[in-house]
Amino acid sequence: MANYMVSLKTENGVKTNTDRFDSSIKTYTANIFCDSLAKERKIEYHANPRKPKKNLDPTILESLEDSSSPDTFHLAANGIYLFANEVDVSGSMMKVQMSDTETKLEGCANGGHLMAAIKEAHEEGTLAPSKRVPVTIYTGLTKQAKLDIVFGLNNNVEVNEDSHMNMAGKFDYIKQNLANTPYHDEMVSYFQNDNGVQTILGIIQILKALMPNEKDFNLLDPAVPKMAYGNAQVIRKDFGDNDVRYKFISKSLPEILRFRDIIQSSVDGTIVRTPKIKKQVDGGIKPLALTKNKGKSPTTNQFQYCQFDGNYPNFVLNNGALYPLLSAFRVFVDEKSIFDFDSAIACWSDIGDQLIAYVIFGCADHEEVRKFANADTTWINLFEKVNTWADKKGYIAREESIL
Repeated sequence: MANYMVSLKTENGVKTNTDRFDSSIKTYTANIFCDSLAKERKIEYHANPRKPKKNLDPTILESLEDSSSPDTFHLAANGIYLFANEVDVSGSMMKVQMSDTETKLEGCANGGHLMAAIKEAHEEGTLAPSKRVPVTIYTGLTKQAKLDIVFGLNNNVEVNEDSHMNMAGKFDYIKQNLANTPYHDEMVSYFQNDNGVQTILGIIQILKALMPNEKDFNLLDPAVPKMAYGNAQVIRKDFGDNDVRYKFISKSLPEILRFRDIIQSSVDGTIVRTPKIKKQVDGGIKPLALTKNKGKSPTTNQFQYCQFDGNYPNFVLNNGALYPLLSAFRVFVDEKSIFDFDSAIACWSDIGDQLIAYVIFGCADHEEVRKFANADTTWINLFEKVNTWADKKGYIAREESIL
């Protein structure tokens, strides 16, 4: 565990309080001079469910610049809350020791936007020297106590559920499975205001789309995993309630995302090779199933497994077209939830154009992408197309039992 130290100058010393029921828990409160805080190294946000927004509130920046008297900034500010492992007070100075290990949940627990604004004002030379900010520091807390406190502190501004789940470690196994891939931590948005090119909700939806089901090959009552494109709250609950199932399928997540990227990078080629679609696109009419690709740089490229050398796709499938198509390839997920990437690619090479054309024409027939994605026949027919290819090749899908 690596620790770092920040030295903060207080206005009138520090008030220290020891919890009456647990003497290991201490609370330190003080008005800290903002320039003292700004000059220190960056305080980590491991204890905060979201990062500060890039575009900070201009009214806060203006208040930090205002040098009029009396200075009431510290009275109006909500303050900054820190979790630390040790605090040493000497006169007007306070040394705060925190861990930079993410799982320790130390650093800024609340007030991240305020702290970022103070840093920015200092860097721009506009921070008035009289500015103080109330700071509260907790030591001796358990991880669960930190979670309880931080969720309570952050209720004044809505924190999305992904941020809460990330703080609770619910995505840790996904991070581990993607650690040495193009979709490492920095490329996935796991919490609010994170800037990865791939959302964690999208990953959960993709995992659900490819999760094997005991009814997959039941001709009378086939599985229809529409939840993959359903209500976000519903699938987040499913993710929380079916931890084991998601853990198993997530072991194949690198291969699944690589396959997804290949599908999306194939769309332009299918357009060129399908006269009816090409004529429509050339005439300036965008099919409902398609959306323009917005990630046309190495840092914004949404398909990290594909290197385009500057020739990024013009069109990709929107999720309502992509998820039913991708879900059809659970034909190649075995009873242990392992995705057979090589067989999926072989199938895609043979019938990929046909499948893309099917979802493009299908969306047009339904007149809305959502209607297409919500139709049972969409998921069933796409699965049957892939399964028919597998049958012709003599591919043995999976045993009866499913983890």
